[in-house]
Amino acid sequence: MKNFITNYINNLTNILQQLDITSIEEILLNIEKAHKKNSKIYIIGNGGSAATASHMANDLSVGLKIRDIRNFNVESLSDNSSVCTAIANDIGYENIFYTQIKIK
Repeated sequence: MKNFITNYINNLTNILQQLDITSIEEILLNIEKAHKKNSKIYIIGNGGSAATASHMANDLSVGLKIRDIRNFNVESLSDNSSVCTAIANDIGYENIFYTQIKIK
């Protein structure tokens, strides 16, 4: 078990060390810019990443708002399964996020 845990931590450390800090900074600056303009931030995720997108949207909206940190206007486009499956059925699965943004 210790070997597994050590390898897991080492792999995570290697991945984190490879992250492009400039890209992360650019993302954060764009999120801040969206906040200042009260623009909506859309988050998407497919499969298990849909749950991650929902969690991220929750953290950026309710999670920060209740602690008086920020009040982001954010929506996870994966959250409404009826909308996603209707678009997939009628237009095509590859359009489930694009169509939601297009009609807003």
